[in-house]
Amino acid sequence: MDMRKCTAVLGTIVMLALASTAAAQTKKQIVIGATSSSSSVFVYFVSLAKAINQYAPNLNATVVETGATIDNLRRMDRGQIDMGLATQETTAAKFAGAEPFNGAANDKLRTLVVFDDLPNMWVVRADADVSTLADLKGKAFNSGINGSATELGVNIALATLGIKTDPFKGATKDAVDAIKDRRIAGFVKAGWHDASILDVMATTNVTFLSFTPQEEQTVAPKLPAGTIWFTVPAGTYEGQPAVRAFGFALGVVTTTALSPEDGYAILKAHDQGLKDMTSAYADIAGKDLWVKTCEESGIYLHAGAVKFLREKGIAIPAKLIPPEAK
Repeated sequence: MDMRKCTAVLGTIVMLALASTAAAQTKKQIVIGATSSSSSVFVYFVSLAKAINQYAPNLNATVVETGATIDNLRRMDRGQIDMGLATQETTAAKFAGAEPFNGAANDKLRTLVVFDDLPNMWVVRADADVSTLADLKGKAFNSGINGSATELGVNIALATLGIKTDPFKGATKDAVDAIKDRRIAGFVKAGWHDASILDVMATTNVTFLSFTPQEEQTVAPKLPAGTIWFTVPAGTYEGQPAVRAFGFALGVVTTTALSPEDGYAILKAHDQGLKDMTSAYADIAGKDLWVKTCEESGIYLHAGAVKFLREKGIAIPAKLIPPEAK
């Protein structure tokens, strides 16, 4: 190729790159707060952002690692993220200004989609001399990611049962490393097939703790309304017996600051990208997420979600329709 042709080709490449950059800059930027990048749920949000960027031509989504539910809800207060992971029972508490958000209600919160239900798995090293919840007394223990619904619920349960642990604070990766290094007895992590639990199990023999009927009866009234109790079948994790544990419905939550048009476009993209999203996050396989959203949302739906669900022919409970969509 002669110099003139080479220069022409380079010029074309530069022009295309500039055009691509300009196009990206004209799109509305959407920041999604997820959770720890070592959590399996993080993959769901990465795949959601990919679907938005592929199928919503006017939007450009970016995922950021956060401390999960409580952290995300507070970031939405400050306008730092546009949407993000939030469990429905904690979102309902934030909406109403109940514990742990006393005096800091946000009635502008809205649900876009509820995509999963996860149990909190209580995992301890087999050599930690812990076989019951009561045995955690005095042990170094991680209650969950800082700022997460898991951490909140676990700390409520421990306090209610009078079990004082030696709290280990940190992200999921910090807790995983501390278990492997025998610096802590264990941790609590939500998930049916959670990557961090499997990571621990790859090198460490573990035991899974279960609530007794009496412990469940004592703790249940103290947990946020909407908390779900699970019987996790034996063998969900290799060698795990059937255990009783509480958990929650996971949703993508936003506020009324997200326009109805953008909310609708995000769910349309979710629907169009569902096959690829399911390949990335298998827990949503075989689930009717739109019916699930109407059954498990703890607050009003976003106006864009109302439009989308109506087009899908989904019956929406009247209590979930926000004033702006009536």
